[in-house]
Amino acid sequence: MATWQFDTVLIPRKRVVELFLIIPETVSNEEYLANRWWLSENSTSESLIRLDSFLPRRPSWDNGIVAWGDEDGNRVDLVLSQGIIEEVYVRFDVKDLGGSFLPRVVDLAKSMDLIFLGLESRRLIEPNRPDLIYEIRGSRAFKFVEDPIRFFRGLKGARPRGRFNRS
Repeated sequence: MATWQFDTVLIPRKRVVELFLIIPETVSNEEYLANRWWLSENSTSESLIRLDSFLPRRPSWDNGIVAWGDEDGNRVDLVLSQGIIEEVYVRFDVKDLGGSFLPRVVDLAKSMDLIFLGLESRRLIEPNRPDLIYEIRGSRAFKFVEDPIRFFRGLKGARPRGRFNRS
């Protein structure tokens, strides 16, 4: 993950409701890891077709991962196990929020009744642009893009080196 990427996973709303009875504000890391989110879903072919329509595929280091987009930019990784979706990672390039990637992924999530889970905050994010942008603006990735020097100075015990070190 690049510092300027905002990491999320997409999970089916139906499965969230099955597990929690409501849409909670957050899902802890333990809760996330303990559940098979895509258990009752098998929309692999629809996902592949939709993603192929707006993102170029890229080679993956693992045969079980179908990947789109740029490694250090906007990207989607579909993790499969025996042809069934296990996880869907979406990484937003915070330097490029004005492009077409964010609205297209939001539209995909809406049409497939999916919810974003922000991996930094553990918050569930409704698939709409304002909620997603709000969450991104509170992220470390956004703080880095907004002011890299202040971002690195804010890291406990860390000092920027090289051309960023002006003291």
